[in-house]
Amino acid sequence: MNIGVIGTNGVIGRSLVPLLRSRGFKVRCFVQNSRHLQELHKAGFAGEIADLLAPQTLLAALQGLDVVINLTSNISSCTDGDAWAHNDQAWMEGTTNLLACLTQLQRPCRLVQQSTAMLHTTDKLADENYEVSGQGVLASAVVVEAMVQAADIDWVLVRSGALYGPRTARDALWAQQIMEGQLAPPLEYRRWLSLIHIDDLTSAFAHCITAPGHQAYIAADNEPVTYKMLFSHIAGLSNVVPSPSSKRAPLPSFRVSNARLRQTGWFPAYPSFREGLSSIIKVRNTADCVSV
Repeated sequence: MNIGVIGTNGVIGRSLVPLLRSRGFKVRCFVQNSRHLQELHKAGFAGEIADLLAPQTLLAALQGLDVVINLTSNISSCTDGDAWAHNDQAWMEGTTNLLACLTQLQRPCRLVQQSTAMLHTTDKLADENYEVSGQGVLASAVVVEAMVQAADIDWVLVRSGALYGPRTARDALWAQQIMEGQLAPPLEYRRWLSLIHIDDLTSAFAHCITAPGHQAYIAADNEPVTYKMLFSHIAGLSNVVPSPSSKRAPLPSFRVSNARLRQTGWFPAYPSFREGLSSIIKVRNTADCVSV
């Protein structure tokens, strides 16, 4: 089976491509421009340019594929409103172009589209049937999901929980800062989080290549957690009590179920934050020992 991965130079793509190849898939790595291509080569990956904003390059890249996995995300490092607006516009235009190209192919090609479980903003345990909503930086994700679901193609949506693990924003250093009392939960510490380890998210994308189509799947671990539970657990590993506030803005409160995806045969290797955090903290401690 021929698989194309758009956005290969991101943290998910760099973990997903080796996994797909280990399972016997033929993988094509796509990036947006020559600078990203150089970054990909430095990371040890071969790739080619397929720009979502340049349909001619995109259509050529999609030829002969059975599945394309779109990891282009609406979550960026933008810090001001104009930058976010530009990012979201490009993301929506890019998805429009991708869907148009997929409908032009003579050979059917499934789209596995990245999305976010934060669209289920609720303290109740929500599944894929719960309403989706998004404001601010999440608004474009709602639009893109609607575009994908309306397209005349075979599609799957992967709504990811909050990502953590090696090379992510919530990695061993983040856990160490909490253990040392440098980071604390937000004032609204009863907000809910549904997390997923990077290894489990990559396995979810690989699984969705052959999962039943025309479905949205929530990829998260088995146990949603409140900020209070999460920070208390990490701080307890070093007997440190964090200060009562944090300068970091919390994510929206979202509490979701992965039952639909598990029913198709996928299971997280890290069922809860406890197993996953133990793993990355162990990696951090091992790295400290090696560096001494």
